[in-house]
Amino acid sequence: MRIIATIVFILISLLTIVDSGFSEEDKIVKIIEVHINIEDDYDRNKEYVALEVKDKINLKGWILTDRHGNIFFFPDMELEGRITVYSGEGENTSTELYWNSPKFVWDLSGDVCYLYDEERKEADVYSYGMHETCGKCNIY
Repeated sequence: MRIIATIVFILISLLTIVDSGFSEEDKIVKIIEVHINIEDDYDRNKEYVALEVKDKINLKGWILTDRHGNIFFFPDMELEGRITVYSGEGENTSTELYWNSPKFVWDLSGDVCYLYDEERKEADVYSYGMHETCGKCNIY
């Protein structure tokens, strides 16, 4: 399964070499935070991605992924406002979504969070930490 996810991630990356061309103001959905769990308690729901959804939209077909090819598929539901995608398990609501990942998704040392729309065009990207693949990394 990990190999398939990695292959899908590579293919998506190759298809999205061209910048989306959207300014920050034009983005319908924006990644506003990637929160990593620095505690040693194995609670994957302390790790999450926060999104801001400008207008009510159904994100079915959209995905979130990291630089390792872990993929979250958005459910078939309309979302608006601040949406939190937790790495752990739970029941989806209109403001909280759950990846149901059996492991932590986001690297402590730095990672990149990619958001792709239903056509696999890059809608937003957010990086943190210090890593040579981050591009526009933030230092925390």
